[in-house]
Amino acid sequence: MASKQQSAACVVFSNSRSGGGKGGAVLKAFAATLGADRVFDLGANPHPEEILAGDDLVREATSDAGLRVIVCGGDGTMTWIMSAVDVARERRHLAPEDAKYYVAMMPLGTGNDLARTFGWGGKFRRACLLPAWLDAVRGAEPVQLDRWLVSVMPSAEGQKAKDELPDVPEVFSVHEFSAHVEEHRVVKEGRHHSTTLTTHAVERLTEHHEDRERARSESRSADRSTMESVTFDADVIEDRSFSDEGTDTRMAELVAEHVRPSETVLSLGGTWRSYDGTFSNYFSLGVDAAGAHAFHAARRKNPKRFSSPFKNQLLYAWLGATATGGCLCCGGPPPRLKGISKLLARVEGQSGWREVEIPTGCRGIIVLNLRSYAGGRDLWGPPSCCRDACCQTEESKYLAQARPSHDDGVLEVVTASDVFSMGVTLVKTNGLGGRAKRLGRFRELRITTKASLYMQIDGEPWLQPPATVHLKAFGQSTVLRNVA
Repeated sequence: MASKQQSAACVVFSNSRSGGGKGGAVLKAFAATLGADRVFDLGANPHPEEILAGDDLVREATSDAGLRVIVCGGDGTMTWIMSAVDVARERRHLAPEDAKYYVAMMPLGTGNDLARTFGWGGKFRRACLLPAWLDAVRGAEPVQLDRWLVSVMPSAEGQKAKDELPDVPEVFSVHEFSAHVEEHRVVKEGRHHSTTLTTHAVERLTEHHEDRERARSESRSADRSTMESVTFDADVIEDRSFSDEGTDTRMAELVAEHVRPSETVLSLGGTWRSYDGTFSNYFSLGVDAAGAHAFHAARRKNPKRFSSPFKNQLLYAWLGATATGGCLCCGGPPPRLKGISKLLARVEGQSGWREVEIPTGCRGIIVLNLRSYAGGRDLWGPPSCCRDACCQTEESKYLAQARPSHDDGVLEVVTASDVFSMGVTLVKTNGLGGRAKRLGRFRELRITTKASLYMQIDGEPWLQPPATVHLKAFGQSTVLRNVA
């Protein structure tokens, strides 16, 4: 096995403009080591799925040793290439066990949490360009990484502007459906677009339409009270807690697979839209997403100002504080989430949905897949019981004491009260054994908002009008853990 690994083929993806110009140096160094035909600039080749589906690379991926895919960039670039692998397999009709694309990570971003998690370091070093680093890639251990589907269904307010695409990150694919889900088209293919993702969305929405019509048909012969209890209306469901008994079970089943349009959306007639993407690191809304949005807006306006990871982290802290009420000269903080949001969750080992109470002072919710956030902070903290909402029952105490993992099919959810408490938490969790305020560990989430809120997916933020957001397991990618 060791000899097969050491002879494994490698291919490199980087952006020549990434890392304050370091991406170009990476491309040049690997072109000299591996050959120019093994190195690709994502700035000049924005469709890595076409490259990965090429005959030569597919032949290497289907060999016993598989293909090592070296990705030089931040967390967003890593997730992009994982989605490109999905598309490459689809185009060549290959199963994951038949086409082995192993993703290795060279840190060129700001936080580099994926690279930290799998032993590749938190920042770029010149040693990454030496032959010994390539040897470490060839000898690395393949492990699984959970990936999560984020489906966003805007409320009726967000469905009215059909003449322009929603201003969401490039990772999202935008889908448009007819009023009865009989017709569907992809309005925009995002970076994470794949046939599997689209099929998943369409099949679940079609099932919803059939269940909805069946429930209406059954209710016609019942009295009004019974009809009101079984007719599917997302607006009604969002105001109720789910249990495992009675009619709530029926309602829970209807929203189990994919975020659905509410009756108010369907009543608009015509068409309606949703959008889907994936994440491997984290999803968040509220205070930290607002700070991230300020940082990204400033970087788009003046990219030359953001020339190094260290400088970027300082600017991130300053711009984030000014955007979230962290200084006297700036605006107020983001709104508290309790009155404008509702959180439903599925818990490991249980069936059905349950409502999770959002703390009164909460201004931010962070959903974690990794034990590394914002440059190596472990927000969940050491496995232990605590006095937070995650430890109110014996079963939840057991879950809180379990050690989180990147391949366990479970998400850890924490909260933030304001930018000041967020700053303190980032200090305490930077190797000091602290933790954020825990909300719980869940295998599926459904978040409904009644106001516009900043959200982000693997570090890519946007301002989201009222909507329902569904987070559900999407699958796994094979990545490489450094064992050198």
